[in-house]
Amino acid sequence: MSRQLRWYCPYASCTWTRFGTGLSVCDDVLDKTESAGNKKIRCGTKGRIGGVVNGTRAAAGSWPWQVGIKKCAHCNITCGGTLINDEWVVTAAHCVSQSFPNELYIVIGEVDQSAKSGHEQRFRCSKIIVHEDYGVDAPYDKDVAIIRLDKYAVYNDNVRPLFMPGSGTVLTEKDLCTVTGFGRANVKIAPFKTRVKQILKTIALIFPTNSFCHEKQLFPRDATQITLRIKVTSNMFCAGYKKGGTDACQGDSGGPLTCFDRSNSRFILGGVVSWGERKFKRELGYSIYAQYPSFTSWIADGAKRRARYSLSIGELVVIILTLMLVLKVARGSKIV
Repeated sequence: MSRQLRWYCPYASCTWTRFGTGLSVCDDVLDKTESAGNKKIRCGTKGRIGGVVNGTRAAAGSWPWQVGIKKCAHCNITCGGTLINDEWVVTAAHCVSQSFPNELYIVIGEVDQSAKSGHEQRFRCSKIIVHEDYGVDAPYDKDVAIIRLDKYAVYNDNVRPLFMPGSGTVLTEKDLCTVTGFGRANVKIAPFKTRVKQILKTIALIFPTNSFCHEKQLFPRDATQITLRIKVTSNMFCAGYKKGGTDACQGDSGGPLTCFDRSNSRFILGGVVSWGERKFKRELGYSIYAQYPSFTSWIADGAKRRARYSLSIGELVVIILTLMLVLKVARGSKIV
């Protein structure tokens, strides 16, 4: 299978179905490929889940497509992402739009930043592709980006890709969805002292009707800046609870809203955490998510085009050094 088609479900020996855009999407079992060491994995499924889930704390292997994005090797995770095959990750544009590839550190398979489990796989970023219309029509509109890993992820019970639905997929109030991330959750450890949890957390969410989301149109971005509001566009949707206090938090941005597809018994990527009020406890418990199915074609086309024609910084350096060596041999003189 060509590298271009590996984009959806690598090493696939499967049927290909067509959705509204005419885009091919792999929807079957993956075959083992010796070179990558990946065994049979079905996109959007979980392996053995270890440990105990205590409330909202995620157990190892419970969300194997969850990605953590950091600004340094020993920094805390600042944004999330979703593994969609063994070399590409979907995240929010605002998480990476101001970064260079060599500034990002990627971890997959981690559930506790304060303790190594041995399940983690660590990567550097080789490419960042931000949607070209991000923020053009409205702040945070088309808040989606893809990043390429510097090496292939190896699938196991703790690292697996999430299934990407077709562009015709529409989420409803009946869908079962969960947001996951390492976002801020303060824990009181003394009368005047708190610490930030470093564990992967999960929250089950419900969807209001589309009319509710769009009737509001403008959401306060900060409790102290009620006049600063952001339009909810057709590329966004809201999810959460009316009572507030239960939703995505700061640091969850870019992470997946994972929904369960009952008809096919698998999990799918329903949305990407985009924005909400900065304070965790808020009057309305809704955050805004990038409408992932709207960007299916863009993600696939962008990955295929850049994968074929673009070069990472490391690849460019190798080419330059090779050319210098060739010139040196040809001229029979030293390079100044």
